[in-house]
Amino acid sequence: MSIMTTQPGVWARRCKAEKLPAINKYIVVQDYTGRERVLLFSRELRHKDMVPANCEAVAAGFAVSTGETLLVLASESDSLRLGPRPGDKRMLERFLGL
Repeated sequence: MSIMTTQPGVWARRCKAEKLPAINKYIVVQDYTGRERVLLFSRELRHKDMVPANCEAVAAGFAVSTGETLLVLASESDSLRLGPRPGDKRMLERFLGL
């Protein structure tokens, strides 16, 4: 498939039809007891806006899901200045039941 086209909207329709991988954001927060939890949310939201009260963000990043496969990108959050940690992928997989 070529992404070059002169027809507006054709590429977007093709992407939807092919069900391209979903890119989401995530944060790992630590609550007052020291327990870590993962939050997965839309890439349209800012990482720092998703940190619950009384929690501290300890990791943040981007995850790409292709259904049965999960990839954690090596990009960090601009708003939190935090990146992914080595154990984040496994934590997300457990959260998603993969």
